[in-house]
Order: sequence, then C-alpha cells, then structure tokens
Amino acid sequence: MEVMENPMKLTLRAFKVSDVDDFMEWASDEEVTRYCRWNTYTSREDALNFLEDVIMSHPWYRAICIDHRPVGSIYVMPGTGKNGRRGEIGYALGSKYWGQGIATLAVKMVVSCVFKDLPYLERVEGLVYAENKGSQMVLEKAGFVKEGVLRKYFFVKGESRDIVVYIGSIYVMPETGKDGRRGEIGYALGSKYWGQGIATLAVKMVVSCVFKDLPYLERVEGLVYAENKGSQMVLEKAGFVKEGVLRKYFFVKGESRDIVVYSLVHSDAILI
Repeated sequence: MEVMENPMKLTLRAFKVSDVDDFMEWASDEEVTRYCRWNTYTSREDALNFLEDVIMSHPWYRAICIDHRPVGSIYVMPGTGKNGRRGEIGYALGSKYWGQGIATLAVKMVVSCVFKDLPYLERVEGLVYAENKGSQMVLEKAGFVKEGVLRKYFFVKGESRDIVVYIGSIYVMPETGKDGRRGEIGYALGSKYWGQGIATLAVKMVVSCVFKDLPYLERVEGLVYAENKGSQMVLEKAGFVKEGVLRKYFFVKGESRDIVVYSLVHSDAILI
C-alpha cells in the first residue's frame, strides 16, 4: 500500500493574527500572487485586515505549516445555493518551497479530511489558470482528474483567463450513534480515466491516513452495486475484503438494488 509520507512534518491549522508577518512572506511575492485572484500585498496593515476580515471568517481556510510556522495557505470554498454541494480548493505557497512536494501533500491532507469537516460536500474542484503548469501538476499528483478547459472563464486583474478544471471526489462518511465506529467510502472518476489505476491509488491513499484522521473508526466499508464490477475490482486491488451480498438493500432511482459489501478494518490497514 502507498503511504502518505510526510518527512517535513507538514501540518495544517487555522490562521492566527500573529501569522501576519509569515503571511507577508508569500503574499508580497509577485511570483506567487501572479497566479492568485487577489493582488500582491505591500502593506502589513492591509495583510492584517485580510487575515481578520477574510481568512479568519472563512468556512475552511488553513495555514500550511513546517515546524508550526506558516509557509503557505490552502482553502476549500463551498458553493452557495444550488452549488452548495461542491467546493473549490485553492492554495498559495512561498516560492522558496516550490518543487518539494509540499503543495501536493497539503492538497492530499485537505482531501483526506474536508468531506468530514464539510459533510454536505460531494465534489471538490480546482480551477487553475491554463498557464499555471505547476499547480496543474500538484492536483494531478494529488489524484485530481482533469475535466476540461473553460475558455475566458475568469476576468482577473484586467484580463480574461482560460481555466483548467480538475475534480477530486473521494470520501469516507462516518456513521452516527451506535454505528459511529464504521465509515463508508465512496468515489467517482471521469470515465475517460477508468482502467488506469487512478481510483485504486486514491482509495489506497485514503486508507493510508483515514484511521489516523478519524481515530474512532474501526472499520471502513464499501457498498457497491452488484453489477458494478469495476468498482468491486478497485476495492479488491486496494486490499478490501468482500464480505457478502445484501439483496434488495438500497432503493435508488426507482429500483431496489443488490449491494456487495467490502470492508477494511484497522488491523487490515496495518498489515497491508
């Protein structure tokens, strides 16, 4: 099983007002902000206002920290209204930390927990400037799937910009009450990416960290339609154990469906 390595002891935490000087390290760097939708900060006071008024009131905005010191930021912004079940991921990292896998690891860490923190989300997407090849590579290494290009989609800093859309959709939903020690894994992948091992790798990445991120879990289960042989193969390749079939278990889209049950318990994850 692939393990999510973290040699730099990277952590994510909420921002504090006292982080303003560290924030200025990347927010005042035009190499970083040219790919951001906000302008370069040259005033400490303006940066402090941004921290207090925007970041600290945001539903999910974190500092990317090395040795507890912020070196970048990452967020997931939930949509509103009819778009409330999808969120947009964004991040910025001090330029001297580029090329070290830090942004990729931070994205993986966010995806491993954001569906728990914001349980109404079904989709997390990255919207990246077409010329920002580095950020595209970050999302691809983190398991996101490229969906396409939205031409002239954003008007930012006086210019219409083409946007490349990436989607990451995998989650573990913990149960409630007496069933709170088990969680259900679910995932979706664009059909043109099937058969490349992407879903299997994503499931392995989740399992490598989910028992640590949700330490009360003892079991993660996959409930798959009996006719969905592809998804069953994904779980088997990721080390899940087939337990049986629940006949007519779900009533979905006007039809009762048989469900194949797969599971991975905490001791299985240790042994894999």
